[in-house]
Amino acid sequence: DDTPFGTKRNMLGFTKQSLSILLVAAASFAFIAPISVVIAQDCTDVGASSDGKLADAAKRLIETLRPLAEGAEASNAETPSLEDLFEVAKNIFNEKQDEANTSTTKDNKKPKRDDRWYADRYVQGVLDILEDEECMSGTLDVSSPDFTADEAIRVFQKCRLVHLRNFFPTDFLKDYKRGITSYVTGVANGRISEQGQTSYAGETYYFGENAKHRFDLCFTEDLLNEEIMASKLLLEVLEDEMVLDHTALMLDFGAILAEPGAPLQDWHRDGGDYLFARSFRTSGVAGHDLPPFAVAVITPLLNVTMEHGPTEFCMGFSNLVGLEKERPGRVPVKDPELRKKLDEFLGYFNACPAEAWRTPILNFGDVLLFDYNMLHRGGPNNSPDLRALIYNTYVRNWYKDPNWSQPNKAKHAKTSADSPLAKFSESMQRISRNVRLAIPDEIKPEDPDVLANTKFDDLEKLKQFRPSHFAEIFENDDDDDDEEDFYVTNVDIDIKGLKLCFDNDRCFALPKGEDLFVTADSGEILRIVDPSGKKIKEFTVTPYQKQVILSSLNTEF
Repeated sequence: DDTPFGTKRNMLGFTKQSLSILLVAAASFAFIAPISVVIAQDCTDVGASSDGKLADAAKRLIETLRPLAEGAEASNAETPSLEDLFEVAKNIFNEKQDEANTSTTKDNKKPKRDDRWYADRYVQGVLDILEDEECMSGTLDVSSPDFTADEAIRVFQKCRLVHLRNFFPTDFLKDYKRGITSYVTGVANGRISEQGQTSYAGETYYFGENAKHRFDLCFTEDLLNEEIMASKLLLEVLEDEMVLDHTALMLDFGAILAEPGAPLQDWHRDGGDYLFARSFRTSGVAGHDLPPFAVAVITPLLNVTMEHGPTEFCMGFSNLVGLEKERPGRVPVKDPELRKKLDEFLGYFNACPAEAWRTPILNFGDVLLFDYNMLHRGGPNNSPDLRALIYNTYVRNWYKDPNWSQPNKAKHAKTSADSPLAKFSESMQRISRNVRLAIPDEIKPEDPDVLANTKFDDLEKLKQFRPSHFAEIFENDDDDDDEEDFYVTNVDIDIKGLKLCFDNDRCFALPKGEDLFVTADSGEILRIVDPSGKKIKEFTVTPYQKQVILSSLNTEF
């Protein structure tokens, strides 16, 4: 729609009222009331105002929206830019704020800096999360009589992650898992053709191996389920204005499969740099200034243990999105202690500080929601089981996931009688209208007896989904002198005198809460030992070695 402030919705999908709430509650700025006034009043009335705070609020509106506009342009979506909206905001203060922002002091005649252009709030935001028990280890039990959706929303807003225990009834999820087991085993044994496409234009596949022994599998329309995809509780959380909003859409609908032997992943964000690459430098907007644009929802299909390689999160670092590409020492920070801490955070490469590491252990029936901007990685699957998680993503309605192509709307038209969504409620049809579905070339019928006799753990026993296409790295390399640089991190092992030792018996102290940067030869065996020399843990350095985490969850001592 090309009417940014009309009665229709603008390209971001927000009404004037919802946009007001979005900007006011999301920004960590002081001018809360004026922004509401800016949005709510008629533009001509506000344009005559000489209120300095109102002018500053208008400028803040422009700069807060700029990353969203940049992101919309990057999506190549067929939507107008936000130039009209920017012009409206500029007219509000008639460029008076530009003059105020470049005012000089009597002493040095240099322009004043708005607090928005200092990164103190982002660093403090990280530290607040690291000191918050709810963020670092908390869970909410949906089965508790005291549980409310408001609690889940509150925790998600401040932590950008919430672990909800007992979200789905066990019997219901077991029954749903039976259909997933049939689908996954069907692809594995050839009953379902591995050739196919998705409902997104241009995608000539419906599953892929994103790393050795790790697969992303898109679900077919047969697995559409309103309780899984659009339950009342889930929508109540997702449709909150500060999580997503009532126009949120579901995009990804499928499973993440990690076969036995799946290695540790790199730290990454699912959304990449789609919106925020250098937004602090360009717009003075980053981190939690804006609410999430996409939320991932994962549901384990087994009781996950550390051996299965649960997902690891670097808590609080979502506050640094938009300035992480800056070099240490180059980001303006007023407080010297916060400046020192920011330089420390920015100094990490493909690693997470000990104090920020969290690994939620999910049980069958649990659900985990996290912001697309959360830094995370999948752990190594050292178990004999296929680890399967349902992975769904929900987004603001203007967002186009850069990981996938664009939806083929003809396949999702809810007005079509043969649409796979036609049998569901209007709310399910609305939220799922752009959902990505698998379309295999051929699906042979499943033997009813096989489906009826499917056992709960048959999916885990499958072990291998498909043969890996990833070659062994340096499989035939006889050079043992390749050096690897990586971190060894002691999260919470509190043993005085704990050490990391090399093959040549060189040892270095590794106290609780510390990160040790290591250079070692590929193939070298490193040991963690206590003061008596007793070995607590050992590991072999591999090519492209990733950060090694030592914690009470994965180490016996």
